[in-house]
Amino acid sequence: MMAPTGWFSQITYSPRAPIGTAMQAELGVTATYRGMVWANLPPAHVFAFHRIQH
Repeated sequence: MMAPTGWFSQITYSPRAPIGTAMQAELGVTATYRGMVWANLPPAHVFAFHRIQH
């Protein structure tokens, strides 16, 4: 479980968030693209997920 002010990072090879927008809405989270890890082969994309504040 994630605290109301919590967040988690996800590293993926896909340039898209690993959780789609419909599932993000259902889970009450939103993804923010944080950047690319060029030192990784192949380069990886980093996303941060935060709870949606109501």
